Order: sequence, then C-alpha cells, then structure tokens
Amino acid sequence: MVYLGDNNQGSVRSSQLTKETIQTVVSQIADELVVKGVYALIDEEYDFPAFIRAIQELAQAKTEKNLLVVEAGLQTTINQIVQYSKTSPKYWNNGKTSLYLYTLQNIILRLNQFKLLNTQGNKYKPQIIESIHMVSEKCAKLGINMNVMRSQCLTSKYKYPNNEKLSNFEFIDMELVAIFDKKLSDLLAHKQHNLITKTYHTYDVNVGLQKFVEHMENIFNIKHLDLATYEENCGPIINELNKLLTRSNARKEEIPLVIDAFKNYIKNRDKTTNDDHTM
Repeated sequence: MVYLGDNNQGSVRSSQLTKETIQTVVSQIADELVVKGVYALIDEEYDFPAFIRAIQELAQAKTEKNLLVVEAGLQTTINQIVQYSKTSPKYWNNGKTSLYLYTLQNIILRLNQFKLLNTQGNKYKPQIIESIHMVSEKCAKLGINMNVMRSQCLTSKYKYPNNEKLSNFEFIDMELVAIFDKKLSDLLAHKQHNLITKTYHTYDVNVGLQKFVEHMENIFNIKHLDLATYEENCGPIINELNKLLTRSNARKEEIPLVIDAFKNYIKNRDKTTNDDHTM
C-alpha cells in the first residue's frame, strides 16, 4: 500500500534532487495530498526519470516555455504509471496508481500558479486545458451537452476508496480526449459537408467551397482570394456567407461551421499553391 500518512517528507532517496529543489516546488502546493504524492514518487521503488527532471525544471523555471517542458515530463510520467497499472509489476498497487495520477494531474492543471524566476507573472495555459477547451468548442458547435464530454474524456477507474479525495478522483485521460476529439472532428466535417452541398447542390465539398470563393471574388471585385485578402475583408465576406447560408435554410448554430470550413479551404489552398511553387 502506498503511504498516505501524516509525514510529508518521506525518505527522499533520489540523489538527483536536493532538499532545496524539492522544497521550492512543494512549498507552492496547497494540497497536502499532492505534496505526499510528490515525496512518494521521489521515493518510489520504480524510477521515474521524467518526473525527476520535471521537478528540477519546475524549481528553476524562468519562462512559460520551461513550464511546457515540465508538463511534457509530467505527462510522460502519467503514461508510465498508466502502463504500470495495466501490467501490475511487483510492489505495485491501485493505491499508488491513484495517488500518483492525482498528484501529477493536479500539478499540471495548476502550473500557472507556480512562480517563475525573472518574471512577475505566469500566464501559462497547460496543454491539457487547451485540449479540453478545443473539445468543448467542438461540442458547442455540434450542440453536444458538456456532460457527454465529461463522460467521454474523464474516467473514475483510478479512484481509491481508502482516501476521501482519491475516492472521488476523476482522471482526465488524454487518450480518451484524443479519441473523442477525432469523433467530433468527423462529425463537424460531415456536418460542414452537408451544409455546403445543400447550399450549392453538389456532392463535392471542395467544389462547393470553390464556388463560395468565386462568388466572393465576383461581388467584392477581388482578383485572387487568398488568406491575407480574406482577413482584410473578413467582415463583409462573413456577412455575405451568412446571407447565402441563411437563404439555404441553415440553422444559426450551423453557420460558423461553414465559415470555419471556408477559411480552412483558403488556407489549405494557399499552402498547396506555395508547396507547388517550391518544388
């Protein structure tokens, strides 16, 4: 059983970390269970080199780029622990898995609360939060309830009944997030396809989007609608797209999907053209 008693210090057997380095990090953690988890990970029979490096980096982080490195190291450690939970090596147990994942996820989600050297502020946004934000936006566009997102991206299988906090622990599983994000992207693409083909009565989405481009070039007297020209004239172009889609009886919440697809089509077309010129 992993130790969850009152002693925060542990034996700290890792020679790679000084007491000062550890103290610099744990002194900024308010959750006592996370502090216990940090010491338990350092004193673990199994080595977690990515975690040790992340603690070293966090203790001396100067910029938000350093925190990106920290998050990557903590996520690598998460992946290692999830693998241990599946293979159950000697001296491993569910208590360790629960405490360690709770600890690492907590630190990642609160990386913007750690002090950075040589700077007065910390505006770091963890990649895990960025991923959840992107998934939330796609859910909103598709009208999918946030409770569905929670059920698809969070898992309670790492709960541990012998501790109050761990017994309610819900883990953000980035593998599940990626799977759900792919499903949402496919649904969005399908929905965009249907709207565009409905507007221009064609089965080829790219043909429909190209017709939008030609329409905009004609009414706004644009010789070639590239991404830069689009951004310069995005206001009137978006208004015109709104009119076209409204006439095709698209629902209000669906219109932004086509606008996104239209902009991405121009961006990808520009990239393809530039790539052809460099060959």
